[in-house]
Amino acid sequence: MQMTSKQELKLFIEEMLVMHTAFDETKKSLESFYHAASTLRDSIGVFVVGESRTGKSRLQEELSAKFKSSRNSDGTTILPILRVQVPSKPTVKGLTSEMLAEYGDPAANKGTEQDKTRRLLHFINACQTRMIIIDEIQHFVDKTSKYRIIHHLTDWLKTLLNKSNIVVVIAGLPYAEALLYQNEQLRGRFVKTMRLPRFDWNDEDSRAEFIGLLEGFKSLLSEKFKLPDIEEDEFAYRFYLATGGLTGYVFNIIRQAAWIVIDEDRTVIRYEDIENAYLNVVNQIDQYQVSPFSDKFQLYETVQLKKAADIGKRTDEYQSETIQQAYKPRSLHEALS
Repeated sequence: MQMTSKQELKLFIEEMLVMHTAFDETKKSLESFYHAASTLRDSIGVFVVGESRTGKSRLQEELSAKFKSSRNSDGTTILPILRVQVPSKPTVKGLTSEMLAEYGDPAANKGTEQDKTRRLLHFINACQTRMIIIDEIQHFVDKTSKYRIIHHLTDWLKTLLNKSNIVVVIAGLPYAEALLYQNEQLRGRFVKTMRLPRFDWNDEDSRAEFIGLLEGFKSLLSEKFKLPDIEEDEFAYRFYLATGGLTGYVFNIIRQAAWIVIDEDRTVIRYEDIENAYLNVVNQIDQYQVSPFSDKFQLYETVQLKKAADIGKRTDEYQSETIQQAYKPRSLHEALS
């Protein structure tokens, strides 16, 4: 291996990207919506749904990197994509402050809701913003109250859609779908819902994609390191059980194993490096009593696959049917609102 600094090697690891079908298709769709934004007569909404660690954040990073901010000759900032994360206890004033801060507004925290929204609409136009990405949109849903949406926030979102000719992308956990289930007007503005699923070993096509993901990482890593055949069936199965088919866990294990090797000035990623990375990276709640990368681990037991299917899940990540069943209007007025 050609001598490379530790910092360069870690940067190489950080920038690795292996796309699978759902990720690639979602990325291409969002790029298509971005390019269509300049021709829109009305704003449109797009929903990206996925469990934690299925690639939503990396998808947003890739889009932001492709359509970067710049400055005109007169000093005007051009921000093609505005990306913001909804705080855990959101308010309209707080969220608009975050968005204004991204535009560099020195008075981002000042003003009423109406003042901030007017300034936001001004910046959207002045900075030629084509797409707004609002991440962690599940915080618009009050999961402490039978998954009822926070209407004041969704009303503001409708105002944003009504008064700007852009693409608004919202991204979040599956229970965030309550936003559209419970608000017909908002649902009508969203033209597409795209899902980033976890891989499923029991599905032949999904299993093949998961193995392909590992092959992709091995191909990239082989430029700098020697490593085991992580794409071979048994090793891939162990990787699946360890990660539950979540791409975020796959990448984090690989990254941590590479870091161990880099810090120890080695060029070979060993089996035990991957096991140590698993123990460091995967949440203890999601870990097995015996590591899936251990020789003592019992492979090919039904209970192991059931455990893998629950890795990374939170108690509030319900299926769509559960969300709809959980919500019951408390009055006729609420049902019609």
